[in-house]
Amino acid sequence: MRHVVSLVALLSLGAAPRGRYLSAAGTVTDRETGLVWAQQTLPAQSFSQAQAACAASRVGGSQAWRLASIKELQSLLDDSGLQLSLDPAFRAFRASWSSTPGRAALSHWVLQVDLAAPVTVFSDSTVIEVLCVH
Repeated sequence: MRHVVSLVALLSLGAAPRGRYLSAAGTVTDRETGLVWAQQTLPAQSFSQAQAACAASRVGGSQAWRLASIKELQSLLDDSGLQLSLDPAFRAFRASWSSTPGRAALSHWVLQVDLAAPVTVFSDSTVIEVLCVH
């Protein structure tokens, strides 16, 4: 099941300032939030597989990887141009699971980078890429 929700209802997006991100050793540090992101997504998988994959990740030598909340994922979007985009510090991806539960049982919010309304809810069995954070 998929539900599209207004961005205004969830979180207003702000443009990510240039120079905000620092890339090193397969990670991207957000100087504004202090979060450290994996530079690229893990392969598409179900929600439970995504949780386990982040927990098992050792990118950049860290053992503290997890799924990001939908608000943390949304903070990566830059809306200063004609369409939403990611900072070039990140390897391109189309979507990522979040740790934020949906209203329906066994569903979670997903960030979809290439859509006008990038926040949607998917069933946990759907196969989607994963961007981990710590």
